[in-house]
Amino acid sequence: MSKEEFSYPIDYDLYTTDEIIDLVDFLHLVEKYHEDKHAVNHDQLKRKYKDFQFIINNKGEQKRIDQAFSKHTGFSIYKTMKELD
Repeated sequence: MSKEEFSYPIDYDLYTTDEIIDLVDFLHLVEKYHEDKHAVNHDQLKRKYKDFQFIINNKGEQKRIDQAFSKHTGFSIYKTMKELD
């Protein structure tokens, strides 16, 4: 599967358009961070992560998304955020 065909592992039916935009923005920032750590504002990434946690307020669902995202991209959301601490 090429990167262009990849759909983020979000159940788009469960969230509002604004929430989906926030979730996609966050996942995109995680990818961008791993492409060039200096190209991403770390405070912005941390804020987007808080939004992610607020929108996806179920730890099991957060973990599922992280695993699916990591499987496709090779980047763990959890490990990325730990790296920023």
